Amino acid sequence: MVKFSILTSLFALASAVSAQCGSGTPDARVTSSGSTFTATRGSSTVYTGTDYHAAIQAAVDSISSGQRVSVIASGSIGASTIS
Repeated sequence: MVKFSILTSLFALASAVSAQCGSGTPDARVTSSGSTFTATRGSSTVYTGTDYHAAIQAAVDSISSGQRVSVIASGSIGASTIS
């Protein structure tokens, strides 16, 4: 019975975490139009240009720990990393 209770609790926790992923409004966004990428935080544009990696990095740099970025664009950052 104890094993079942622990297992049930773990599934409930996993469901709660899964439900939170992607929910709500992101704090910053990266979008694209043609080959131009735009990073915004609220109503402020923090990057506009053709460098996909730079757009994502600018969005990440504009937020604080625990906040989220939504990337609604496709492109390649090659071997670069987001930090």
